Amino acid sequence: KINKSLILGDVHLHLYSRFGLDSKTGLPKRLIDQKKALQGVLDIIDERQIDNIQFLGDWFHADLEIATEVYALTHWFMGELNIRGVDLYCTRGNHDLVKKQNPKLEWEYSLYPFLKPLEKPENIYYLHYDEEIDYKKIQGYDLVLAHKTPIGCKLHSYTFEEGFDW
Repeated sequence: KINKSLILGDVHLHLYSRFGLDSKTGLPKRLIDQKKALQGVLDIIDERQIDNIQFLGDWFHADLEIATEVYALTHWFMGELNIRGVDLYCTRGNHDLVKKQNPKLEWEYSLYPFLKPLEKPENIYYLHYDEEIDYKKIQGYDLVLAHKTPIGCKLHSYTFEEGFDW
């Protein structure tokens, strides 16, 4: 059986209120849309018989204050993955860390309570936001999953001068 992966990243779950509130639930409309998007991910998993998700970081938006509603949505989604037997492999993003640089403890990673200990695939390298890029170290992998920005990438008027240069 060939493993099928779904690559997903930058979900940024948060109680964004500037997009309005749903009159029935009182929840932010964006959070409701994010739940619909996650349901869409589950639908893709079911339709295409996906075995695992390769997550590229930034599950939560606010790293130091995770609202109960956001935590509950995460718990629901992770439970759905467990029901389906879908493994989740993660690259840590900048919004996933209590300390943005050089976290010292595993639990400084915001998704830590939801993750099962898994043996990482040997042919994939997970390059975390807080990790220095060692180009020699990552050579030879079939896939490098990174929460890094390419140097020279533009976002509106900002040009990234940090990141990777491949």
